[in-house]
Amino acid sequence: MRHGVVPEWLSHRPNIQDHRPGNHGTINDHLPQVWRHIRKGQKEGRYLVVHLRLADQWKEVFISPIGVVAKVDTNPPDIRLINDYSFPEGGAVNDFTDRSHFPEITYNPPGDIARRIFALRRDHPYARILMMVGDVAGAFRHVPVHAEHAHMFAFVIGEYLVIDLSCGFGWCGSPAWYYLPGALINGLYEQPDYAALCTVRPPRHGLFWCDDHTCIELAHELHCNAANLALRGAMATVLGPTAINERKFRANAVAH
Repeated sequence: MRHGVVPEWLSHRPNIQDHRPGNHGTINDHLPQVWRHIRKGQKEGRYLVVHLRLADQWKEVFISPIGVVAKVDTNPPDIRLINDYSFPEGGAVNDFTDRSHFPEITYNPPGDIARRIFALRRDHPYARILMMVGDVAGAFRHVPVHAEHAHMFAFVIGEYLVIDLSCGFGWCGSPAWYYLPGALINGLYEQPDYAALCTVRPPRHGLFWCDDHTCIELAHELHCNAANLALRGAMATVLGPTAINERKFRANAVAH
């Protein structure tokens, strides 16, 4: 992942885009938030922002429209910028993406959560069972695209051409490629710490759906605090400290 995802393309993908589509009208009502989002992405090294004149020289760049949806329960109001890699139909980035070698995704959160609670209750009938939910901030944005393929992920805003250097929210490959760091986070979370080796308690067992991590553990001494620190540490180790979404990191609540 350090060098970026290397997408595979179908043979009918043209070297030069036939038509460069305009953006969706939803961005017009949220332009201040859109510009704030782009400035933030540029500062974090996720966007390459250049003058639109370069698009005439960089003919191999594929431009996709962007749209906006408002996030709920945010103060101040915020948006999610969506790269519409499915438009135009038949000539979109998603249409040209070869999906045959995507990493396999194995998610079953509702069933896995139920089985985890059942197993703990069966083995510890009188113990309290707590649930903690952790979220990765801007999940796909932590997964870069290889430099030789970044030209396929671009959009235009005003007088600027913006090249997205990470897996965008809208590319069909983003969920599959994000599964890899998600699985690494979960694997690190499940590793026993020194305190766990010195006490008799059930091992940690993580559950995750894309960027949402659900931890269901016994309310046993400092076990839940250790689980909290373990999940945070795993996120920071794999994706860096900015990956921890404090706003959505929910403390332990009774699961059953």
